[in-house]
Amino acid sequence: MPEPANKTDEYVLQAMERLQEATQFVRNYTGKQMQRMKRYYDASVKPKQFGENEEVLLFDPRKKRGQFAKWQVMWKGPFIVKKPLNNCNYVLQKSAKSRRFVVHVDRMRKYLLDQADSNADNSDMPLLSDISNVLGRSQR
Repeated sequence: MPEPANKTDEYVLQAMERLQEATQFVRNYTGKQMQRMKRYYDASVKPKQFGENEEVLLFDPRKKRGQFAKWQVMWKGPFIVKKPLNNCNYVLQKSAKSRRFVVHVDRMRKYLLDQADSNADNSDMPLLSDISNVLGRSQR
């Protein structure tokens, strides 16, 4: 009778050791995989930095009821950068009297007013009234 008990105890101890070794192997392997994936991710990431009093847009993907997602404006702004807290977080403010709030850098991008003005001043583009006149005449 005592022999089977010893064999069972030995089996349980060996099984526990094998499980601990397997757990340690998986942790090591997962750690190596995480480091490799981080290296590949970091290779394509370009760090963003914003200065004080710089204008930025804020990504705010709130879904409005009754409106298609593709017609919603996802970038709100411009907001003014008041101060950087660290490399990742900034304090923003909409206007001089509005409340300040903290935002992660991944939700921000530079506000380029010059590009918006240059697209609006494009003289090569036909006016909307010209297009509607042409369409109106072709339908007659």
